[in-house]
Amino acid sequence: MRVVETENFSFATSLDLRNSDITTINLNRWVKGIIDSGKVSSKNPPLDTKPALRAVAGVHSAYTFNPSLCLVTNLEGGYAESSSRSKSAGFAISTVAALSTNWDHVIGVPVGTSVGIGYRQIPEVDDGTTAEVTFILHRFRYTGTEHFSLGTQFSWVFSSIQGVDPRVSMIIAAQDMKFYY
Repeated sequence: MRVVETENFSFATSLDLRNSDITTINLNRWVKGIIDSGKVSSKNPPLDTKPALRAVAGVHSAYTFNPSLCLVTNLEGGYAESSSRSKSAGFAISTVAALSTNWDHVIGVPVGTSVGIGYRQIPEVDDGTTAEVTFILHRFRYTGTEHFSLGTQFSWVFSSIQGVDPRVSMIIAAQDMKFYY
C-alpha cells in the first residue's frame, strides 16, 4: 500500500501471508536408509515436502535521481516456519538495496536493469544449511507500463553449509511477473 508518493520519492508498506511448500532433496539420508534397510522404502523418500507458513510485513522505498536512475530499498520481517519440524518457527528478515535504470529515456527501448545487494534470513532446512544468505543481483525487466512487471533476475548467492568450508556460492536465475492494482 502506497503511503507517500511524490515526483521523486515513493514509500509503501506490504503484508504477505503465504502458505507454500518447501521441498528438499536429501540423497545422503536416502542412501543411508537403503544401506541400513537393504531396500528402497516409501518411509525413506529422497524428496521431502513440508508446508511452510510465512507472515511478513515490509517497507519499500524508491528515490528517483533522474528519469533513468533510481535507488530502490526493501526491508521485510515477520514470522517464518522452518521446514524442519524439530526447529521452532521464528522471526526472519530480508533486506535489499538496488540501483535501477530505465533505458527507455536513454535509447528509446522500454527495458530496465538493476544491480543490487541483499541479505536474507530463511528458515533452516533439513540439510544443515544456515539460516542466512547474502546475494548480489542483476535484473532485466520490461518497463513499458506501470501496471505490471515482467523480468528475469540472476542472483549470485553466498551461504554457509554446515561442515563445508569455505562458503558456498551459487547462481540462481528466476523469472517473475507481477501485476499492480
